[in-house]
Amino acid sequence: MMNLFKRKPDPAGGNTPLPDTPADLFIHSRWLQVFDRFRGLLIRLGVNYPQFRLILGYKLYMDAVDPNFMTTLTNGRRRAGKNAFLRGLWIYALVSLLLTAVIVAMPGNPVLILGSALLYYSTMYMTVLVQAFSGSLLDVRDVAILDTRGVSERTRSAAQTAHILVYVLSLFAALMAIPIVGSFYSLGVLGGILFLVSALVLLVVNYVLSIGIYAVILRFFHGERLKNILSMIQIAILIISVALPQVVNIITQLSSRGAVAAVVKASGFHWYMAIVYPFWFAGPNGWLASGQANPGGILWLTSCLVTLLLGIQFLLRAPWLAGLLLVIAAVSLVFFGHTEKRQRDPLIAPTMFANRTFAIQIATAMILSGVLIGYQVYFPIWLQSLYRIGATEAGFVVTSSSVMWLTSSFFVGPLIARFVPKRISLVIITVLLLSYASLTLAGLHFPMWVFYVIAMINGTGMGIVISMNTILSQHMVPAAMVGSATSVLTLGRSLGQTVMTGVYGAVLNLVIRFTRGNIPFAQINGVISAKGSRVRPTLAMDQVILTSLHGVFWVVVIMLAVVWWINWRDPLHTVIDQNQAH
Repeated sequence: MMNLFKRKPDPAGGNTPLPDTPADLFIHSRWLQVFDRFRGLLIRLGVNYPQFRLILGYKLYMDAVDPNFMTTLTNGRRRAGKNAFLRGLWIYALVSLLLTAVIVAMPGNPVLILGSALLYYSTMYMTVLVQAFSGSLLDVRDVAILDTRGVSERTRSAAQTAHILVYVLSLFAALMAIPIVGSFYSLGVLGGILFLVSALVLLVVNYVLSIGIYAVILRFFHGERLKNILSMIQIAILIISVALPQVVNIITQLSSRGAVAAVVKASGFHWYMAIVYPFWFAGPNGWLASGQANPGGILWLTSCLVTLLLGIQFLLRAPWLAGLLLVIAAVSLVFFGHTEKRQRDPLIAPTMFANRTFAIQIATAMILSGVLIGYQVYFPIWLQSLYRIGATEAGFVVTSSSVMWLTSSFFVGPLIARFVPKRISLVIITVLLLSYASLTLAGLHFPMWVFYVIAMINGTGMGIVISMNTILSQHMVPAAMVGSATSVLTLGRSLGQTVMTGVYGAVLNLVIRFTRGNIPFAQINGVISAKGSRVRPTLAMDQVILTSLHGVFWVVVIMLAVVWWINWRDPLHTVIDQNQAH
């Protein structure tokens, strides 16, 4: 990976090799070959790939022949045509080998050991790459040159980003590849995966942090002041590079006094923690080592959610695959429940669902969130495709609901203080059920103002019921589980919206396919997608779209009927005293 440049022999027979030519680099550069594999993606993102490749290739070539590039890594001794930085990565790999030995030898304190490895990587990133690429990041001289050659800003930015990523990824591989492998041996498969993910996230954080700092500098400084700021940054980096290695000595001294034990204990945030922010990314491994982790629960919950969402997506395109995925999701959910019952610190405490009222609140919030996403998506589609109004005017139907939601949520407290929550929910859900049922009978000339009335009813009802679900779900569990109850409610709402988005889309497309007759599907899709200017809608197309929208809102009506029945089964028949202790 590191041997990106092929040396040419000196035809004169001298001892000094000749540098590679750009043509040699374009043929033999392995990094360019890597980016070639992403050619299609870059083109879809609007990048002119031939120009991108040419710019990136010449940047790499100039790095190889520039005697001032990364000279600190080789003390000025370099071979012509050879990239000094990439040829010197073996030194960092050797240091990472020593870090790996420590990781393997001391698995008992992963926060300290893995955090030190991440801190060392971040230090090298800031002191080596950021210093070396200050000129590249802040040099805007190539903008005018490339603009006159017809190179777009997107292509130029992509080439500059790729140029920096070559060195960012190379340094990451040299410093972190061996420690990551060692973490799999020392901490197990799950611990190794956590450390791998944490290291990759830290890579992104460091990259974004450095780019953000330079973006701010470019925004406020220009010309000679820019050069002065750059010099000050390099001086600061030099000071940090001298000071940070002393952190290890300080930690060692504190460890002998027992002060490092606080590293693995939960504590409040202090300003000095920002200085050693890489230690934050070792936190997941510390949590895993603490014995409070629940890998089985995480595995089964992840399997359930992923297969469920994939199954919904494949409902129309591959029904058999969708069915298999949904079965796997159901099995994963069963195993997740069994795993949680045996855990001392479960992800989702099964004891919360022993309270039937709590379970009903979660189910109600989840189903109504699914109803909500149907209204938010398909009301504007109905108005745009059948009433031929603009997106802005159609969007007001969503705005009115949001305003009513916000207003009605202020009345939740007085309502549940005077009325039984079950009765409030049943009345509101009945009104919503009748409102949405009217849409299943709507014709092509259904009054448009009715949509806005239904939207206001929807916002008012949802604002009261879902806010009430939040209050009751927290009230029905012990005080220690209030946070978990809120998380479960949020998960249920998100899951309801995500799942029903796929279900509604599958129903809409399925009804269209069965009712479109000889009308091309692409034409109907063009009308639905508000591209009526390109597709001339006909009465037959409108009827197909109307029928498909009826199908969507029949699903909504069924869901409201189910949630009405669930709330009717609620055993709570008393007014809630909000001042009562949990």
